[in-house]
Amino acid sequence: MWLDELEQTVRTLADRIKQHGHVLRGNEQATRYALIDPLLGSLGWNLANPSEVVAEYRLGEGDEKEQRVDYAMLRNGVPHLLIEAKNLNVPLTRLNIQQQVGQYVLAASAQHVAVTNGEQWNGYDLNASQKHVFEFNVSDQNSSALELLWLWRGNFKGKPTQPRLRERSGKGDDSERIAALPKTPKRASSVVPLSDVDYTKGMNNPRRLIFPDGTTKNVTKSWASVQPATAEWLIDGNYVKSLPLCNRQGTHLIHKEPKKKNGKPFRQTREVRKNHWIDMHFGPENHLKKAKELLESCKVDSNTVHLELS
Repeated sequence: MWLDELEQTVRTLADRIKQHGHVLRGNEQATRYALIDPLLGSLGWNLANPSEVVAEYRLGEGDEKEQRVDYAMLRNGVPHLLIEAKNLNVPLTRLNIQQQVGQYVLAASAQHVAVTNGEQWNGYDLNASQKHVFEFNVSDQNSSALELLWLWRGNFKGKPTQPRLRERSGKGDDSERIAALPKTPKRASSVVPLSDVDYTKGMNNPRRLIFPDGTTKNVTKSWASVQPATAEWLIDGNYVKSLPLCNRQGTHLIHKEPKKKNGKPFRQTREVRKNHWIDMHFGPENHLKKAKELLESCKVDSNTVHLELS
């Protein structure tokens, strides 16, 4: 997730509200599709992965206690961030937010809650007496997209943590500094979309791959590492639905046994995950090609995967 891309998303959503607000007001489902889902995607959340995000998540049991929250962001099956969506026409007044958040204190084990109408966002820490920890308005040009990093997926990947955004240094407002920001590399000429990388002899070695969900994988300055690192990420993210995984020509890219489609064994085998084999008998150019074919076969746009070169 790149900060400039997040800022572009915010600008796009602000324009969408101006142009189509009359359609979105009074329609929560349309608000979610048009405003909320795109922003969550820009913050690294894979809304299509049920192990990561569950819509209409049920809290509690029984008719009297049953409640549903619009989004539950999970870690190891446990919700750690809940998001309640309103339609664009519902103002996020202090009263209705406190009522909504208060219900989750009793019904959920999650530590954090956000409430949004697609334009306004408010975040709360349930373990700190429902402390209001951030707010953001998509249409306010004076609002900084940095505030939204409280919702960044990377803040909820490891051990439970309070995703602090700002710290005071005691020298006044102008000396406010950013703390605990996502550890994503700055956009630079050495970081390029994988789709734009064409190997030529003598070019800089790769350093790491940066995937759309914020995951990074070191590729040990070796082009031979690009292919298995890509395969690992796809397998771990449940993009590989069945084996063998093949390219357009039917060549086995990943298979449950180290064999080609003609039955002959791979020439240089590697088991990237248990019972997931790839053929490593390639030069640098083809390792890069195979990585792109892996993404294409799993319907992942290689333009959303970045490669950092040394």
